[in-house]
Amino acid sequence: MVSGADRASGSELPDDFNLTYVVRDSASTPSVAASQANEMIQEENVESIIGPARSASSGPVALICGITNRPVTGFWASSPTLSDKSTYPTYSRVTTSDTMLASVVLGACQQLGCVSISADCTAMYVGHTLEFPHFLLKECHFTCAENVGGRHRWFKISVLFVDDLWGSGLAEAISTQSGTRGIDIVESQKFTYQNAQVIIQVDSGRGLLV
Repeated sequence: MVSGADRASGSELPDDFNLTYVVRDSASTPSVAASQANEMIQEENVESIIGPARSASSGPVALICGITNRPVTGFWASSPTLSDKSTYPTYSRVTTSDTMLASVVLGACQQLGCVSISADCTAMYVGHTLEFPHFLLKECHFTCAENVGGRHRWFKISVLFVDDLWGSGLAEAISTQSGTRGIDIVESQKFTYQNAQVIIQVDSGRGLLV
């Protein structure tokens, strides 16, 4: 890897150059990730950090790296919040942020609509698990959607998001972009993975859950 980078840059590294790395497990937990990053910097004197995977864990690691002026590179974390250079000056990533995902979600509400919804709807039940969120529609009446060519296009939506850096960042991106698409967010509700079953009542004043 080092020799390849050496050739690509056109530079010459000394023959005795060594690249070493240290591995730590963040356990997908922000507090553990912060502790591990601080330990690697203080005790191992690492000059750069790659990871962690989750946005929620990347936030505190990026703060520590910013304070200690060490570059940190994300390979999976997608929260738009991490793009704020005033808060995370040394953070970069090789994946896109959820600003793009927010645009796709709103575009789906605006253009694709829903073709398999019943005529009468009073409630929506959402069962959420870590791996497989699923949505079950029950007898609902959506006056928050307009019927265009036999398809429902949503102009009022509710947003349900997990209460961490990833979820709040995506919710903020959806909120920022919704106005330019003529979509109103009538309710925004956060939840935690420890309290992951949520029942939301949907009536004429509320909208589609995304």
